[in-house]
Amino acid sequence: MDVSIQIVRAFVRLRELITSHKELASKLEALEHEYDERFKVIFDVLNELTGPSEEPDRPPIGFKS
Repeated sequence: MDVSIQIVRAFVRLRELITSHKELASKLEALEHEYDERFKVIFDVLNELTGPSEEPDRPPIGFKS
């Protein structure tokens, strides 16, 4: 169970890095074109994680004054 959580955290961190580093995103895209057939599953997951995040509408957390 702990390994699954660590993997998810790694992918979340990777998504944060990619969105903040455009150069890394372009390199990832170049790698995707080069190794598309062999690593299709990995790139599909990375593309899903690097896409725009869809945050659910939630009420703000905290106290109202």
